[in-house]
Amino acid sequence: MAVIGPTFFSSPVGDHPAGDGLTRLQTVFTGASSADISQYLIGSGTNDEMTVSDGSANAVFDSNVNTKSLVYSDVGISQISDDAPLTYEMFWVATLDTPSPQSPGDAIKFAQFTTHLNGIDFYIRGVPNDTDILIIQSGFTTVTVTAGHAYGTQNHLALVNRSTGVMDIYLNGVRVVTGRNDNTTLAGLGTMQLGGVGRGDTRVTYYGARVRRAEMYPDSATVTPPLNPAAWGPP
Repeated sequence: MAVIGPTFFSSPVGDHPAGDGLTRLQTVFTGASSADISQYLIGSGTNDEMTVSDGSANAVFDSNVNTKSLVYSDVGISQISDDAPLTYEMFWVATLDTPSPQSPGDAIKFAQFTTHLNGIDFYIRGVPNDTDILIIQSGFTTVTVTAGHAYGTQNHLALVNRSTGVMDIYLNGVRVVTGRNDNTTLAGLGTMQLGGVGRGDTRVTYYGARVRRAEMYPDSATVTPPLNPAAWGPP
């Protein structure tokens, strides 16, 4: 007589059911590939002078004003409305590569999420203004967050568009932007860019990027960010 032992259930891997169809882009650069591993398989993005290695992608900004970027130009969400749930997020580390003073006001754009009106741009500063400054610019709206990120440590950035039409931006679990106006509306959002343009002394290393049609973080002043891209689980 066959004896059937107890059934063991493993815990789910990740922060959502795998294969639920809500992930529109996910890459963690496994095997030195920037390919999208979601079911939509939109490709590896357009690479402009970035270096992709196993587990990361790197942009090094030097004394010249130049572009280093990896752009996913079609994440399949251009038809969504302002109040559609959506989360853009990424992990990165910035380090001072070869310090050299920048001109006053210089900043490095290290990410951009585009809209039908404009792009929501994210900047950091290098020497001599490398005092943990994150600048968020959307159209004519600019927000400066001091002591928001630190050179040499991993950072998590998440942009959450809610069903209420409000957009929240979290840096390392702290909400640094919230609101809704003509400059921050997300209708037509459809591009994710790692890297950008700048002049200075900074290396930005990216460890993962993801876009989901869901509010992955609650409407709160602080949230608990994932430890690393592995916490996302399968797309």
